[in-house]
Amino acid sequence: MNEFAGAVERHRRELLVHCYRMLGSLQDAEDAVQETLLRAWRYRDSLKEGAPLRPWLYRVATNACLDAIGRDQRRTALAEKAAADGGPGRPEEVSWLQPIPDALLDGLRAARTFRAASMQMRQLGFAAVDLALHMDYEPARDGDAISYGNRLLKGYSASPLPDDYGMLASFLHLFAHPVGYAAGYYSYKWAEVLDADAFGRFRREGVMSAEVGAAFREQVLSRGDSLDPMELFVSFMGRKPEVDALLVRQGL
Repeated sequence: MNEFAGAVERHRRELLVHCYRMLGSLQDAEDAVQETLLRAWRYRDSLKEGAPLRPWLYRVATNACLDAIGRDQRRTALAEKAAADGGPGRPEEVSWLQPIPDALLDGLRAARTFRAASMQMRQLGFAAVDLALHMDYEPARDGDAISYGNRLLKGYSASPLPDDYGMLASFLHLFAHPVGYAAGYYSYKWAEVLDADAFGRFRREGVMSAEVGAAFREQVLSRGDSLDPMELFVSFMGRKPEVDALLVRQGL
């Protein structure tokens, strides 16, 4: 019990930010986090063994915020007024709106790259195993699939893997199905490379630049799958992708 409570408590600050984003009020967000922690404890048995805690907590927190919004007569009245007026309403009508405290914001910024290197290696390890199992693995030569995968994964792990490590047995992305990638897991990290690198042009020329936004829409978004993605990227950036921007973003 203490172990579960401690694991949940470690996510309190990020849950507070998540709730603040949904509610726009620090006080309401703090109440929602308390409700989230209560619900998490009450329904802890619904978390399947081995399932990640963080996304489950976010679902609990999201539902707590939605329930809070539904109960808030201020929000309901404002929504009804906006619907009647045919517009979103004025900011001054949002009486509960509060700026996020500087201390909380500074802490979030400082923690933005916490464990970034570990997470980077974790994603690279998953991608490497995914590709290896589809392209290189031979049962007669390489033996048990989980042992084979673990031999690869240990090269990407910051700490030794336990002898009975069996992550691959629950790695649902390995094969093709509604959430599977079938040798395409590397696209997670590759998408981050493209995102960080392409944003560099916005950063240089202006995040709100109409010219850059139009170029992105015309040279990338509007093209869809009509051209090879690399051609689209080069058209927008004038060169092939580079990993440096992602490493800078992650503080590496």
